[in-house]
Amino acid sequence: MAVVDPGVPGAAISLAICTYNRSRMLERTLKSIAAQQVDPAAIWSVIVVDNRSTDDTKSVVERWQRSDSIPGLTYTFEARQGVKFARQRAIRDTGAPLIAYVDDDCTLAPNWIREALTFMRDHPRAGAVGGRIHLDWEVPPADIFQRSARVFGLRDEGPVPLQLPATGRTYLGGAGLVLRREAVAASGWLSDGILPGRTGHKRLAGEDTELVLRIRSAGYELWYNPATELHHHVPEASLSFPHLCAMYQGIGAQWPILSVVAENHPPESVWGLGPAVSATALYAWRLARSAYAVARRRRAAEQRLALSYAWGHLLGAWSFVFQHGRGRHLLVERWRVRTATR
Repeated sequence: MAVVDPGVPGAAISLAICTYNRSRMLERTLKSIAAQQVDPAAIWSVIVVDNRSTDDTKSVVERWQRSDSIPGLTYTFEARQGVKFARQRAIRDTGAPLIAYVDDDCTLAPNWIREALTFMRDHPRAGAVGGRIHLDWEVPPADIFQRSARVFGLRDEGPVPLQLPATGRTYLGGAGLVLRREAVAASGWLSDGILPGRTGHKRLAGEDTELVLRIRSAGYELWYNPATELHHHVPEASLSFPHLCAMYQGIGAQWPILSVVAENHPPESVWGLGPAVSATALYAWRLARSAYAVARRRRAAEQRLALSYAWGHLLGAWSFVFQHGRGRHLLVERWRVRTATR
């Protein structure tokens, strides 16, 4: 018997919007959801997870609830700061067999829900599916930001659905990520996810990629589906060079842990720690090279970004090898469970 959303009997998909102090953007996201062109037989719901906002987020949701234009719209509060905790709360507070993460700065194409349901129906082994993501710049960006578009969430792998590799490092963006509940449960992410993701104004990253890689390790397929299109709003406030450097550092810091998750090695072995340990020497060299180039003013902007990424990677490697005992322990236990059941 299929698990359904307790708030909306028979719900097939729940859209989860995790938000923190972005009520103005949230308003636009909810407006795009209200405009969805969905088959009348389809049953769907929306949950907004307020991750300790101090603005009028709750009032915005209540106003949309009174309008009765979004079916099953609910509001919940997650006191633990961090997008990972908010996303986990969304899964625990809903029961639909499909969950879709919709960022609070995104607007969905009118047929988004219909296309998501169709794709998941036609691909029963798909555990996680990401879509085509366009960027809406609030102001025209400088070239350095255009060249860093993927850091801001751009995702376009063409007009044809694409299954992602079953090995190695890969990712699907958290914006518009459609998940099969059984795949999330099998991944173990709800109980032992390591990376916290964006926390308040800290530009951390990677919790969505960790989830996706864990789903793949549990035996499910990962897909890119261009039919689920959305637009990601990039505000002018994000188009500062220090902010971009912070984003590169946050992305760099995630990869030592994600490398271990992606390669599926026992983390207590030399091979398991290898991605994190070997990265130290590589990125120490890149750090020194980038610092030298910045000092000599050679392509200063690009080298500063490389410097930020390398520094973040070193911090992530150090944290995982020497400080993240809990993370290593969880990965060890996950690997032992998998190998014991093979």
